[in-house]
Amino acid sequence: MYYDNYPVGHPKKIFNTSIKKYSESNWYGFIKCKLLPPTNLYHPVLPIKSKKLVFTLCNQCHLDKIRQCTHNTDQKSLTGTWTTDEVQKAIEKGYKILKIYEVQHFEKKSNTLFKEYIKRFLKIKLETSSWKNDYRTVNDYILAVKNAVGIDLDVENIKENPGLRALAKICLNSFWGKFGQRPNQTKTEIISKPDRWYQVLLDRKLEIENIVFLTDDLVEVSYKQINEYVGNEHNTNIYIAAFTTSNARLRLYNMLDNLGEKVVYYDTDSVFYIFDDVEVKTGCMLGEWTDELGPGVHITDWVSTGPKSLAHTDNENRTTTKIKGFTLSYENIQKLNMDSMKKIMNDEIKEVQLQFQQITRNSKTKQLATTFTSKTFKMEYDKRMAMYSEGDIIETLPWGYLNN
Repeated sequence: MYYDNYPVGHPKKIFNTSIKKYSESNWYGFIKCKLLPPTNLYHPVLPIKSKKLVFTLCNQCHLDKIRQCTHNTDQKSLTGTWTTDEVQKAIEKGYKILKIYEVQHFEKKSNTLFKEYIKRFLKIKLETSSWKNDYRTVNDYILAVKNAVGIDLDVENIKENPGLRALAKICLNSFWGKFGQRPNQTKTEIISKPDRWYQVLLDRKLEIENIVFLTDDLVEVSYKQINEYVGNEHNTNIYIAAFTTSNARLRLYNMLDNLGEKVVYYDTDSVFYIFDDVEVKTGCMLGEWTDELGPGVHITDWVSTGPKSLAHTDNENRTTTKIKGFTLSYENIQKLNMDSMKKIMNDEIKEVQLQFQQITRNSKTKQLATTFTSKTFKMEYDKRMAMYSEGDIIETLPWGYLNN
């Protein structure tokens, strides 16, 4: 949001244009089209959304989980709406446009829409962050920030403050998401008057999701509007939200393209890779890659069973385990850890059962209670093809990949 361009104004909608005209025009915005991916691209460029966001080289292989692609052009092709920037990168990597349905072109674009907002909170974040690992003196740090992002730090405010830093980071990271927030949120209302109760119950524009009779005189009803009746919100802008994620994907892709098959795992803003002869420039400024492990630290043992499910040990014998959806208490980490994840990967065990203690609320009485629940951890990986072998490394390839 600080460096990259965003569309400004209202788009011009272009229908039934030719591929030749599109390639000759410098259109900027969004394009709905059908593309044919290349067959041997290790890191695909364009995502498609089914139940998950998947980067595939063949749509039918992804849908049917077919490991040897024999599909025709129509079955392989991807149809969707992407930014013109992403489609341009895809064309550079070998994608071919088969048909264009619609282009939404913006005459104007700007990289200053959010600069002042970002500057305000980035200044707080930088003043409260640790700088001693990267710079010799505080003056060196101040000068580096000035040269990199044009922000003047106040020397008297430069002091590590994790709480204030976290607050500034939330303001920086969450701002863009409001532009893409769904306008049709579920609403819960406690009703005591009969006329209001019947008004909600008989409203054809509403979809009732839940009803709880709290007492003889009170009813709690949850509802949301039927999609066809949802109006436009004045504080959202899907174009801004879409370009934010698109710009982020392109920045990530540039790193993936640079590292190639040395990448072992990546997420929205992070990459784990095999350090060999590839130099990755790191820093602590906005938009720069940061070494999260610290100076002189590297990973010696690694396992991942899928997205947001990983564990690694470094050369200082520290083990980190991160698994989305599982609270890794001391008791649970004895069962779900690097060793058990490896056993699941090697098919020595199928799953790990865990017990969780959680606080729940009775929907009728609203009283809180401590309850116990169980959760099962198992390997569920289908975003790419896992190419199992007898070695320690399990290679993965995108669906539809053919080694020409």
